[in-house]
Formats: sequence, C-alpha cells, structure tokens
Amino acid sequence: MALKLIIFLFTLHYVVLCFALSNGTSTSYFCASSSSGVVVSYEWVEKDKGILSWVMNNTANTVSTFILVRGAIYQDTELIGPYAFGAAYYPAYIYNGLAQYFQGPPVTLQEYQSSGATPLGMVQLDSQQFWTSFVFTLSPGQIFRIEEAGYLYNGDVLIPECQGVYELSYQGTFNFQISYSIAEQCQAFDDVQPCPPSPFSMGSAVYSVPSSSVVSSMFLPSLDDRFQMTFCTSDALFSLASRRKAIPKSTDQRESSALYRKEKCRTSHLGSYHRNPILLIR
Repeated sequence: MALKLIIFLFTLHYVVLCFALSNGTSTSYFCASSSSGVVVSYEWVEKDKGILSWVMNNTANTVSTFILVRGAIYQDTELIGPYAFGAAYYPAYIYNGLAQYFQGPPVTLQEYQSSGATPLGMVQLDSQQFWTSFVFTLSPGQIFRIEEAGYLYNGDVLIPECQGVYELSYQGTFNFQISYSIAEQCQAFDDVQPCPPSPFSMGSAVYSVPSSSVVSSMFLPSLDDRFQMTFCTSDALFSLASRRKAIPKSTDQRESSALYRKEKCRTSHLGSYHRNPILLIR
C-alpha cells in the first residue's frame, strides 16, 4: 500500500470563509484561488480522524507554480495560524521520503508525488529572506490531490482555513546549508524516527514571490531554522543517504535535471536570513 503523506499541524493562531460544493459523491469546500486561476478546495477523507485531501485544480491555460498557505479554526476561533504547507517537519519528510528538494526549473507534478517525494523549494521574499515549503506545479487543466492529517483538537474536528494560494517565479538553483531545530522539526513529527543532521547541505531551486501579501510569518513553524546559501550548483537531483527510501523520478524530472546542468550559474547570489525565535502554542 502506498505511503500516505501525513502532515501534522503545529498549534499556533486566522479566519477564512469557505463554502461547500457538492459533486454528488463527496462535498468539496472551496478555500482560495491564485491570481492565475489555480483553485484549491478540500474534501474530508476521514473527518472523525481529522484527515482531509487538498484538491488543487489549475483552471488556467498556462503552467502554474505556487504555494498554499493554510491554518485551522477551533470553535470559531483561530487555533493554528496560517503558514505555508510543508514549512513544518520538512527534515522528517526528507528523511523518510515523503518530500524531496528538486533542482532546476519546476516540472509538473506526477501522481506518485501525492504520497512521496512531494517537491520542496526555497522561497525568497522581497526582503532577501529565505524560507522553505512545498512547491506545487500544475499544467493547464491538471488536478492534484494530497492528503493532510492533524485536524483534531481535544477530540473535536478543526475547520481548515486557506489564507491564500500564491504564485512563484523560478530564480535559479543554489546550494544551501540548512540548520534546524531537531526537536521542533523532526522529533515532534515522530519521536522515534531518525533525523537528518543539523546542519546539512542541500541543492534546491529558489523561487521569488511576486505578491507582497506573502510575509515571513507564513513560514514560522520552526524556532531556529537557518537557510544559508553557499554557492550555485547544477548537480543532479538530491537524494539522501542510502537509508532513505528510494523514490522514482519521472522522465520529465530527469530530463529537466539534465538540461539544467547546461545552464550557467548566476553571479549575483541571494542573501540569507536567520529566523528570530518565537514561541509556539502547543
């Protein structure tokens, strides 16, 4: 049985209006759409267990690359503040094969990436800050589904909220040294699973966010992460040590990686940013 991508939410603090759409078999709740026409909704998979499926539909006639910023509401009050999907627990996902950093221009998602090797990327804000999260790329008319768990609190179901779907622009591929809180970003996900070392090095695509609505507080599920760019790279797609579960690469991704090796590295390096510690409400 395919391994499901199970994302547990941190407990932070936002409110969004959602309305329901019925397709005859399940109820879909609309939450947000991007400026280019990507529509994101969700459907309950096992509501009593707090498991839902995000449904991402690119209704535009162009390829779209974007991030999803969402949180959760408890009894009409914001309980989990909105942050970018994938900003929490990314070291754990990398180690167990649920997520993977990719290099080179983005390629459209494959079906298997809903349960493994979901793309991670570095997001650069206008202020030269680096953050990381899932980066989704859909071709025109493509629909992609990915499950997320953790929508339970004190035995009650949390209501998802979508603050927004934000378009990204590919800037190049660079090498990073990543330092992170092992307790917050790995052991909190699963206290018995091995964790990547801190710091560790990683090659990753870098994206800018044209929208001024995206701010650093949308990437704050970790206390002390640091993303330090070291040099430009055009190496092959990242693969963790042999202990990591092997994930197949699509033909498009292999071709994209091969093409990118021919690109010239940028000479103007982006800056780096060190997060200020914050307290997370558990």
